[in-house]
Amino acid sequence: MKKIFVTLAVITFFILGCLIGFYFMFPSSIAEILIHLNRSNSGLSKKQIKLPNGLETIYLEGGTGETIVLLHGAGQNKDNFTEMSRFLTDKYHVIIPDRIGYGESSKPMDIDYSPIAQSEYILQLLNALDIQQFHLVGSSQGGQIAMIYTHLNSERVKSLFLLNAYGVQSVPRTELMQKIHDSKDNFAPIHSIDEFKEFLGFFYHKTPYIPGPVLDFIFMQSSENFERDKLIFYQVVYHDIEKVITREDTPALIIWGDDDKVIHIDGAKVIQKLFPNSQLVIMKDTGHLPMLEKPDETANHYFKFLESLQ
Repeated sequence: MKKIFVTLAVITFFILGCLIGFYFMFPSSIAEILIHLNRSNSGLSKKQIKLPNGLETIYLEGGTGETIVLLHGAGQNKDNFTEMSRFLTDKYHVIIPDRIGYGESSKPMDIDYSPIAQSEYILQLLNALDIQQFHLVGSSQGGQIAMIYTHLNSERVKSLFLLNAYGVQSVPRTELMQKIHDSKDNFAPIHSIDEFKEFLGFFYHKTPYIPGPVLDFIFMQSSENFERDKLIFYQVVYHDIEKVITREDTPALIIWGDDDKVIHIDGAKVIQKLFPNSQLVIMKDTGHLPMLEKPDETANHYFKFLESLQ
């Protein structure tokens, strides 16, 4: 019996050692496994479609019912909404694309990435999927695209949900935006994991724990995509939403984290004036990405808003 116990212990430690070794040697594989499991747990599956312009869009889809389309921000991807979608797919049909230029979708360097052009790419995607009426959600720069899309295609948008939306130029700049403004086109890439951790700190009230190998994987992807992200960013950063929209009657929910270090919180009240048929919620102890930092609370605010429309 003792020999059997020793043998089982040795086998257990051997397997554990192999798993730990795999974890540190192949962080990308671990990250992909975790991402896949998270999507499955949220009722989402990955799909792809080629747009009429030849660009390919990769997107997540799940659930049934009325359609909700969710747009991620700059330098982000479709999985920014995976956690929150866990609360949505039981009642709604969810579509989360990697916007053109990001994630796994096409990333050409020679196309127009202005907010109006990106709105057109979303229009092409939804036409290709034959989605005519839907609720639209946008985080950060995705919020800017969502507002412009709604302005240009208001008859198709049932409601708008904006999370710390970018695009208001009349408010004070945060420390991060001032650094970007001062650097002009020479905004430097992040050179190390320590710099990357510091950069992540701007996006959260409390930065979540990210395992080292997974952090390495995210840092590697960010480094590889830097030049393209920079190209897109500088086509968007000074685009003023107040010059496009003066009043839009689409029902809107505006959520803002009270500790947003990326976009000044005063932008919330400006956007509320642009969308007078709107509700404003300021989430306490929350940063720039409420759907990642507090997905359950964010979804709860959204459900209450959707219920108020019925």
